[in-house]
Amino acid sequence: MSEAKRLPWRFLPPIVLGVLIRWTGPGDVTIQSLALIGLWIWLSIDVVLFAYRDCPFFVYFKKWERLAKATAVCIICNFTGIIAMHTMSWLLRAKFALEQQETRNRLIATPRVQASDGTEPAVFASIFTIANYGQPIIGEHLIVCRVNGISVLWGDVLGPFPPITVLETPYALKGGGDSEAVKCFGIVKKEFGTALPIVCADVTLTIRYILIDQENWDGKQFRFVASGPENKLSWHPVPVDARSQFCFPEGVEGLEPQFH
Repeated sequence: MSEAKRLPWRFLPPIVLGVLIRWTGPGDVTIQSLALIGLWIWLSIDVVLFAYRDCPFFVYFKKWERLAKATAVCIICNFTGIIAMHTMSWLLRAKFALEQQETRNRLIATPRVQASDGTEPAVFASIFTIANYGQPIIGEHLIVCRVNGISVLWGDVLGPFPPITVLETPYALKGGGDSEAVKCFGIVKKEFGTALPIVCADVTLTIRYILIDQENWDGKQFRFVASGPENKLSWHPVPVDARSQFCFPEGVEGLEPQFH
């Protein structure tokens, strides 16, 4: 088979393998990127060999300048290199997006009413635990509590209170169940003391974080309402974007969510 007839076939293996890596989507981005660099080098060597040794065009037109050859080779190699770099960038962005989505989906908040020592309402002793059940590792993160409202036994409603950062740390929250636990009612105790007979509490919990090896902040919100007899409250999840403040009279507009 003449070189001219073999021309389409000699470049196909690295191109096809590169397309397959792009088509399969993000996996181990490091291995995929190294593979793409290797395929680009393979293709570039083939282009050089074809241009300087085998190309029929150069056989028939020997007067073509060496500079023109070099220019053609550089253009082709640079163009294919740009495609390889773009593919690696796409794989990395897609990998980051998958990690962010997995983290949001598997970041779980759980409220728990602690046994009170009798000096404060049981709801004040509640602990909110945020656990990372995804595989990506959360790096720097902070947790913000907002008490949207509380109602007391005689019918008064207090709040909403300003959001308070209850935890800010550079330490990692590892995947697989690593967790942080916080309390959210410090601002209420500071302003109204601990003698309130609480029958309802509405809390929004926000975690903001950066995943390890990423630069952009992400976040997730949770909202819980505690209701029931005094000192026997139980927590229930409610929609973050619910427009009703559950401990307020009907018709009071709720809070707008920052994250979904």
